Amino acid sequence: MRNGEKRTASLTSSDIKYLKYELRSGYLAGTMAWIVSISTLIISVYYSDIIGIYVAISIFLLGFLILYLINRRVIKDLNSGKKLIITKRVKRKEFKVDHEPGSSVGTRVSDRKENSMFYKSMNAFNSYSIIVGNERHRVDEDLWNSIEEGDYIDFHTAKYSECITLKEKRMIKDYEQHI
Repeated sequence: MRNGEKRTASLTSSDIKYLKYELRSGYLAGTMAWIVSISTLIISVYYSDIIGIYVAISIFLLGFLILYLINRRVIKDLNSGKKLIITKRVKRKEFKVDHEPGSSVGTRVSDRKENSMFYKSMNAFNSYSIIVGNERHRVDEDLWNSIEEGDYIDFHTAKYSECITLKEKRMIKDYEQHI
């Protein structure tokens, strides 16, 4: 087993749930196109505009095309039922306190923001990341605490859409030595 080794496995129920959740962007874009087409159709029928009716039908069909093009890889993953498990080595761990964008409200009245009744500071949260190759991956606190630099991580990815559905630690610390 080497760094970057790929194995296949069947999708679990949590993987299927995650991939179905990924379909929402295509459904949203297609639905927006359908709403525009139905509105155009209603206005065109009201004014007896035959060109507007053709435009509305074209936009309606375009909505199906948009839905298909956005979701085709995820649907292919769900139909195949397979996922790839890729083993990679952790280069570095990172921890930082980050802030939610847009969570600050108000303005400072004085120089000291803690004394101002019109100011709410940004909400802080802890961000845990690992560096694998040249990529930064956000992980939960439990996984971040359980791994060390140089450990191996299994990335469970969908085969065609390459959505990462799960990150988990390999149980053998330096398994290249156990070959």
